[in-house]
Amino acid sequence: MAIISDFKEDETPQQPAAVGPGVEETLVAALERTGGALPFLQAAIDVAHRRSGLFRDPSAVSKVTAMAAAVRAQVETEERAAREVKRKAEEAERKAAAEAQKADPSPGTSSLL
Repeated sequence: MAIISDFKEDETPQQPAAVGPGVEETLVAALERTGGALPFLQAAIDVAHRRSGLFRDPSAVSKVTAMAAAVRAQVETEERAAREVKRKAEEAERKAAAEAQKADPSPGTSSLL
């Protein structure tokens, strides 16, 4: 049984976040040919503008900005996690060194009373 409703959902198709290996290799090659990330993005935006009319949509700029902000947040999260791993490793190393020094006193110290 079908339910008929006047409610209209947002019909913007969601693009997959990840691309297939063949597409990624092509994009990496284009990235290298264009001379870096910013020229690559400029070229991609240019193509999207000319071929799709993407920027006729008033919300396109905010959508592109939101994508960039989401990636930046992901980078910050990854960097924070890497710093935390490094901090924990250094802390464990300091504790291990302190334990080793406690267990094996240096020969210069005397324990005679």
